[in-house]
Amino acid sequence: MYSALSVAQAILGLAHAEGKSVTNIQLQQLVFFAHGYSLGALDAPLIDSEIMAWNFGPVIPRLYNALRHYGLSAITDDLSKTEHASSPVLDPAAMGVINAVWKAYQGYDAFELLALTHRSDTPWDIIWNKRGERFKPIPDDVIKSYYKQRVRPAYVAEFA
Repeated sequence: MYSALSVAQAILGLAHAEGKSVTNIQLQQLVFFAHGYSLGALDAPLIDSEIMAWNFGPVIPRLYNALRHYGLSAITDDLSKTEHASSPVLDPAAMGVINAVWKAYQGYDAFELLALTHRSDTPWDIIWNKRGERFKPIPDDVIKSYYKQRVRPAYVAEFA
C-alpha cells in the first residue's frame, strides 16, 4: 500500500506530462477510483488512508488537508515535498492501476467526477444515502464489492 499523497503525485505527474491541470476535487476522486480499481481488479488496496463519505463525495482527509489551500484552483505543488509524504517508487501493478484510471477519467472535470461518485449504488451512495452514515468511513469491502463488478484485471494490466 502507498500513501494517498504518493498516488496523488503519480496522477499529477501524468497530468503535468500532458500539459493538463488537476484540482483538489478531481484528485480526490481520481485517487479514490484508483483505490477502487486496485481493490476490484487486484484484490489489494492501493492506499493506506481512510476514505470518508463527505457531502462532495469520497474524500481522503489527509490528502484534502494537504491540498485544501488550493480551493478550486489547479494544484501546482510537488506533493512529494509535502509534510509526511513519502515518495516511494510505485510498483508496476500500482502504476498500471493509476495509468488505467488516468486514461479513463482524464477528460472529466471535477463536477463530472463527483456525478460519477454520487450515482446510485456507488460506495459513497451506500454509505451517505442508504446507510445514512454521513462523514463516516467508506469501508474497503464496500469499495471492493462495487469495483469487482466493474473492472477487469486485464484492463489494469494493459497499462502496467
